[in-house]
Amino acid sequence: MPTPKEYDELEALLSGSQKPIGPLSGYLGVALVHMLAGPFAASQLEQQGATIIKIETSKGDATRNIPPMTDLEGESVYHASVNCGTHSIDLDLRNKADREILDRLLEKADFFLHNLSADALEKLQYGHETIAKKFPHLINCQISGDGVDGSKDGAFNENILAKLGYIRGPQTVVANGVQRSMHSPVSIADLTTGMQAAFGIASALADRPRRMARGENGGAFIDVSMVRSSLAMIPQFVGRATKDGKKLNIPPLSERSTMMVPFGVFSCKESEMTICVLSDEMFAKLADVLEFSNEEKELYSSVQQRIAKQDDLHTLMLQKLSAKDADEWSRLMKDVGVACEPVRTITEAMSNPSIQDQLIPVMSSDGNRMFDVGRAAASNRNYRERESVRGPDPIGRAKAMVLEALERAKFTGNVYKPSGPELVGAGDLGPEQAPKVAKG
Repeated sequence: MPTPKEYDELEALLSGSQKPIGPLSGYLGVALVHMLAGPFAASQLEQQGATIIKIETSKGDATRNIPPMTDLEGESVYHASVNCGTHSIDLDLRNKADREILDRLLEKADFFLHNLSADALEKLQYGHETIAKKFPHLINCQISGDGVDGSKDGAFNENILAKLGYIRGPQTVVANGVQRSMHSPVSIADLTTGMQAAFGIASALADRPRRMARGENGGAFIDVSMVRSSLAMIPQFVGRATKDGKKLNIPPLSERSTMMVPFGVFSCKESEMTICVLSDEMFAKLADVLEFSNEEKELYSSVQQRIAKQDDLHTLMLQKLSAKDADEWSRLMKDVGVACEPVRTITEAMSNPSIQDQLIPVMSSDGNRMFDVGRAAASNRNYRERESVRGPDPIGRAKAMVLEALERAKFTGNVYKPSGPELVGAGDLGPEQAPKVAKG
């Protein structure tokens, strides 16, 4: 059962009197999300102080069953790491009574985040046009595969994952003189989509006073697609593919480099390292460290030459690199200003003191330290003062708390609905230009 403190905290939020703990403190979000992109967006907003009520079915998010599990709680590390701090309530939205509960939450919420398919939302009567009519104050963020004007795919769909195969984070690995592609184990498209959604919601919250000052209702619709978010992360490639208004033939990102060479992961004597040459001047320094002959230096002195002959260059580099391990080469190259780094395991990287400072423990409801996650927005002093973050609820744990808090708070509509004559300035536009927003 939820603790009395948890009841009080949520009741205080619903009545508009929560104590500030971050820049988004006092904002209430309802998250009808599952898998990765949606929950990651919700967790980023929670880390900035927002309270997130996550809607699940009685079976819970499918990621709750993804191993490995924590030893004491049996909690999926995958699920917990992207659902920290959220409050879970279980609803069957095919049921009218449960849809009424969601409606009551949306009446009070500041934003609604969801990543169901457009068809599913329409059938449940939560399409974006319906939301705009029923809850005009609400910031409504829909995560999908292709966008609202694209296909009817939701964010998690096999076709979308296949479509994103070339922009989901491939790496180029050079071994034995051969450059090959290695698919990244990190779901970059999902995570960047989650970040885009969180940024869109935060931006809409910041802009709400201005919209209301113009006589608008404060609501907004944010359309976030995995395809668009992924393309936004590779502007240099998209720009080259459409240069001068023409569609040019740009190879998949996992093929041979067409911009910077050498740039990738290289095998050394007993380990691997990344080498990222960003200019001809840097290559000259690398060639000195690897003891290239004058003829070899001249042969690869310009980036155009290196791109055209990169297979031969990689073979030559591997011959040189095989003499020492990655740590020794890294010291030599860094001394002269070559961008490089030994390839580290996750465990090795996490042992770095500067990384340790950016972690925050995730605590179970029993007070056990489950694992650590990275702190969001390290410059946010309010958040950095938090010693830990609460792990996700068991399925439906907060349902009774939410229902009771709604009853006790006796809310009459969103707190940002103008309801009184007292006005306050908003923003840094100056006394004459600053929009006026009603308190209440």
